[in-house]
Amino acid sequence: MSTIILMFIFGFIYFILNQKEYLNKMVEEKTHNLQDINRELEESENRFRSFAENTSDLFYRTDINGVITYISKSVYE
Repeated sequence: MSTIILMFIFGFIYFILNQKEYLNKMVEEKTHNLQDINRELEESENRFRSFAENTSDLFYRTDINGVITYISKSVYE
C-alpha cells in the first residue's frame, strides 16, 4: 500500500514540475508576442505622428463625444 502512495506522490510531483515548465514556456511566448505588438504599435504611432505633424492640410482628431483632442500644426501656421 505504501508503494502505491509513493508512486502517486512521485507521479504528482512529476506532473507539477512539467506543468510549471509548460506554464513558463507559455508566459515566455506571450511576453514575446506582447513585445512584438508593442513594437508594431510604436512604429504605427511614429508614422501617425510624422503624418500629423508634417501635413499641410487641416487634420484633427476627436474623442467619442466629438470633442477635438488634436489639431495639426498647419492650423497655427
